[in-house]
Amino acid sequence: MSKEQESPQMPSMSRPQKRKMYNQFGLLKQKNMQTTEGRELSNRLKQEGNDAHTLHVNKTNDSISDQIQIKLDASKVSWKETGYNTAEIELLEEAWLLTTIKDKETYRVDKKESKRLMREANNLKSERLNANNNS
Repeated sequence: MSKEQESPQMPSMSRPQKRKMYNQFGLLKQKNMQTTEGRELSNRLKQEGNDAHTLHVNKTNDSISDQIQIKLDASKVSWKETGYNTAEIELLEEAWLLTTIKDKETYRVDKKESKRLMREANNLKSERLNANNNS
């Protein structure tokens, strides 16, 4: 069952569609009047908009995290085929996440840390392979 089917909702309408509907029912006139009912209606509509926005942001973040996880799993498989062991794959995973998820404040530091982790994983792999070849 997909996430859309778990929480049934009314279909979303665009802002012009909502305004037209509110105008037909006389709600815009009531909302614009400076009465307690108008303020309550305005606050309720504002809360509905905030709730819809929060729902949209959460759904988008879930979708993005699912896509990142799928790509990470595919990368892990390719790293395993390339000959990395689990400890090295953990280093590569951390480096990959640092470069994939970008933060403006820590971008340069993350990039340097990612390169360091990749070098460390490659060094561990080469040492392991050289130790096997020499013995």
